[in-house]
Amino acid sequence: MRPLSIALLLAILPMVLLANDDEKLFCAACGKQNSPAFIYCFHCGTRLDKSALLARLKVRVAAADSSNQQVMFAPAELKALVQAEAETKAQELVRRGAKLPPTRPKTDVEKTLDVVVPILVGTTALYFIGQTLYR
Repeated sequence: MRPLSIALLLAILPMVLLANDDEKLFCAACGKQNSPAFIYCFHCGTRLDKSALLARLKVRVAAADSSNQQVMFAPAELKALVQAEAETKAQELVRRGAKLPPTRPKTDVEKTLDVVVPILVGTTALYFIGQTLYR
């Protein structure tokens, strides 16, 4: 079993990340499709506007509540909802006069590593599992 090359991983990365999400998010700057888990566009780096996505997810929650049904979310959808609620609460605290610790935006290298490192770790683990199984 041969390990996948980094070039191949980077070529298929957007398809892998977008394959499991029910809701899709489109960049206002370049129009490309992104996963709801992304804060910045994978293609052009513009910060994504999640207001329409969050509105659709909240409608799903309200519909499930009114009919006493369970609602299922993909992990990326749930992450987007939690991040939005956290940002809303942080803005409310700032309006009330609370001092929040300063945050800095992630550099391009940090954003890339956030995406690539889990894939490389998983690929390496699969490689070593394959090596031990086929000896």
